[in-house]
This record gives sequence, C-alpha cells and structure tokens, in this order.
Amino acid sequence: MGATGGGTNQYTRNGIMRLAGVSVRADSLVAQTVDSSARRYHCGEIWRSQCPILIGPPDWRHDNHPDHQAKMAAAAAQDLNPAVLEHLGGDSNASVRAKVAANKTCPYKTLVRLSRDLDNEVSMAVASSLSCPSDILGRLSRDERDSVRQAVGGNSSSPPDVLDNLSRDYTKIRMAVAGNQSCLAPTLDHLSRNIDGDVRREVANNPNCSRATWERLSQDHDEYVRLELAANSHCPPDILRSLSRDQVWQVQMAVASNSASTTSALEPLTVHKDADIRSGVARNQSCPPEIMEQLSRDPNKDVRYTVATNPTCPARTLECLLSDTESSVAWAAARNPKLPPGALAMWQLANR
Repeated sequence: MGATGGGTNQYTRNGIMRLAGVSVRADSLVAQTVDSSARRYHCGEIWRSQCPILIGPPDWRHDNHPDHQAKMAAAAAQDLNPAVLEHLGGDSNASVRAKVAANKTCPYKTLVRLSRDLDNEVSMAVASSLSCPSDILGRLSRDERDSVRQAVGGNSSSPPDVLDNLSRDYTKIRMAVAGNQSCLAPTLDHLSRNIDGDVRREVANNPNCSRATWERLSQDHDEYVRLELAANSHCPPDILRSLSRDQVWQVQMAVASNSASTTSALEPLTVHKDADIRSGVARNQSCPPEIMEQLSRDPNKDVRYTVATNPTCPARTLECLLSDTESSVAWAAARNPKLPPGALAMWQLANR
C-alpha cells in the first residue's frame, strides 16, 4: 500500500507509524507523501482519504498525541523540505499551522496563505515572524483584529511606514510600536506626546529617541516615565545628570544603577542621605574608580560592603578595604577576584 493509502494505517507511540508492516517516523512519512494527489484542500482541510498521515484519527488533534508532537517538531525544523512545510501549513490543527508560520524558513506562498488564516494564533504567528516579508506585514497591519495589528507593531521587521501608521491606532498597539527598537525617531517623538502614560513609558525605554524626545520625557509629569528613562542605557549623560536630582527616590536609584551614568551623574548621589542610593552607585559596575574609592570610606558598612563585592572595584581600593573595621567588608574584599594574589596572601597570613 502507498503512503496515501486507506484504512490499514496503525498509529503507535512516539511519532512512529506502522504501514504495510514497516515502521516509519511520522515526519519522515510526511516527506514521502508530498505529491499532487496528497495536496488537495477543501475548506482549509486536507482530504483525510488522500493523506491520512497528515490528518490522522480524531485523537491526533490532541496536543499530547505522539503524532501531533512529531508534526509540531517537523514544523519547527529549520532544515525541512519547503514542500513539507507547505503541506504542514494546511494542517487541521492551528498549533501546527502556527508553528509553520513561525518557522524562519517558511516559504513565501505558505506565509501568504497562513496570513489569511481565520485562526488568531496562526495570524499572530505570521505577524510576529521576524522573517515575514514587508508586504505581508503591511497587509496584516490593516487586519481587523487588534491582536494581529499589535503583533505587527511589535515586530522589529515591520517597515517604518507601517509602524508610523500603527502609531495612531489603539493604545495597546501604540505601546507595541513605542517599544519596537526598529521604530524611527520621528514616530517616537510623536508617541512621546501621547496622552497615555503607558505609551510614553515605552518610548522612554526605546534607544532610538531623538535629543528633543529625551529632553521632553525627562520633564514628564509621570514619574514612571522618568523612571524608565533613567534606566535606559542609551539615555544621554547630561539627561541622566538632571534625573539624578529628581525628587522621586526610584528615579535616583535608576540613575545610580544605570551603566551609562557618568561621573557627573553619579557624583551627586555619592553624598545622598539615603544609604541605599549610595549602595546603588557602589553596585554599578561602570562606576568610575574615584567614586569607588570615595564610597569605600562611606560611614555605612553596607555601602562599603557593596564596594568590596563590585567585580570592577580597583585593586588599590580593595587592598584598603582588607583593613576595614567590619570583618564582613574585609572578607568581601578578600573574595573579590580583582584583589592581587600577593595582597590576599598577606591578608590570609595576618588572619590565621
């Protein structure tokens, strides 16, 4: 009997099928059945009588069925024959079709067909695919389903003009666009003026903002917008310096922890009345050596301990911390890999 034969097929465990007395893997058999007679569709279904291995018995549609799992694995394979992917793209199970749509090697004509799929999971998989062509993304950006347009808005492969159009859509779609790192500065500038704080927060977290947008967001009345900006490692140093004087504790802590913060931004925080802020500076692995040294003399032992545990702490500062009056600080300095071996040996000898 051929691979597209009738009712003697027996389905077994682990994606293995017995056909005419021979055991074969389900995904292997799929590859053998890709011919014109097996690729007939009716209302989105492959005719069961023509290709039983692709449809299988009713329980094959269950996610935990071994043969369904075999199809899912085949649909995700990066080296699968394109014709097989095309065939699996017509599967009756939406999860299989979605897996095909998410496959970066999925053929163009299969993506076109799947982009018109009525199942939301499948359409979203196409809209989210980084390998999806721009013409398909452009069409999906006009889809009537919000979730599909949102997926396009968040896709870094979406063309700039598509993202710009979506920036005028509903709030959750504008948020997706604002957080997209392929979004251009003019679109982000437009979104930074949005009345919804959630949209502006996404803009504040985007690395592509213009200078004017950075400045506008640094003065935003929403403290959570300023917080996102203060945590953005692409934020200009002078903007971070201005945020270091913010009245909100969380914003100051974000500046203290930001790897892009320079000496001018961190200096005001090294004398902050709150020891947690000073510890935030001491924990920053981009903290300049002179500030590390200053904090190593901080009156608060927790701040000094944080300096001692920082893997970028200068060796000279660590050597000074070995003689700290707090044993926990000295031990932390001794365990720091930046401490020179000679200094460690002398400390160990003195503390036997």
